[in-house]
Parts: sequence; C-alpha cells; structure tokens
Amino acid sequence: MDYAACRDALERAEADLSAAEFHGTLCAMLCTRPDARMDACVIEIVVSEHAPDGAGWSRVLAEHGERSRRAFAEGDFDLELLLPDDDASLTERSEALSDWCKGFLYGLGVAGKNVTEILSDDAREVVSDLSEFTRLDADEEGSEVAEKAFAEIVEYLRVGVLLIYEEMARARATAPGRNRLH
Repeated sequence: MDYAACRDALERAEADLSAAEFHGTLCAMLCTRPDARMDACVIEIVVSEHAPDGAGWSRVLAEHGERSRRAFAEGDFDLELLLPDDDASLTERSEALSDWCKGFLYGLGVAGKNVTEILSDDAREVVSDLSEFTRLDADEEGSEVAEKAFAEIVEYLRVGVLLIYEEMARARATAPGRNRLH
C-alpha cells in the first residue's frame, strides 16, 4: 500500500487524521463489520465538514480499504499496516504506528463496548498491547536494536489484528439466529 497516496488523499479531504490512523480505524471496522460498504466506511472515518467533493480522495482511500478487506478475507497473512516506508525516520514511523493503534482502538470503540467480550484472552491481550503502543516512543533513532524492535512490534500487531479478525468472524458465524449450513 502507498502511505503517501493515502496521506495526500486525506489532505485533499481536509481530514484531521493521519494515513496510519485512518488505516487503523478502517481495519477495526473491517474486523467488526466486514461486509460494510467501503465507500460508506471511508466517509464515516473521514468526518470533515470542509471536505471537498470526494470523487478523487474517497476513491483512493476506498482502494486502500478494499486491499485490506481482501487481505483479511483471504487469511493468508498479506495484511500490511499502512505506515511510512522504511526510509522514513524511526521517529516518524513510530508516531505513525502509535496513530495506527489509536485508530484501531477508536474503530473498536465505535463498534460498541462489548466487542472485546467475545475475544479470547490472547486477542484481548493484543487489544491491551495496542493501547500500550499508542505511547510508543523512538528513543534510539537509527540504532539497529531500535529498528529490530520496531519491526517486531509491527509484525506482532499485524498477526494480532488478524487474530482479532478471525475471532470476530467466528463469533459472527456462530451467533444465535444466524443461518448456518450443516
């Protein structure tokens, strides 16, 4: 995914959120409402009373969303967190990761307070860790140890978010009143 294209689209929409925060919120929405219309999700996230006509910017954001939806649905671990490229400073990437976590937690919160009740202890731990990562700070700019730690956090979150998606999908499939094939 292209962080810069998403960032530019959000700027055109005069949105008050980063590309990472947008993507985190969108991923949480996909976990809780996987069948939602992507254009409606984009508009719901990009709440800006000053947003110009959305034809260009909303299309770009919806394309990013559809890629994420496919990655979740295919379950083949292709989900990528929308973050700046590795050539950006560790500080910039850490701030974006913090924003991504804030967005994801916001998206879960919008879905309702009982969302995490259906999750396993492991998935609830991921949600708790997301909260901790909102305070992420890159102390050791450019050090090999800091870069490795950052990469490990990104991978942990990527897999953890896929776990949350899978558990929520399983809960939807077994919800009372749902038609199931036997």
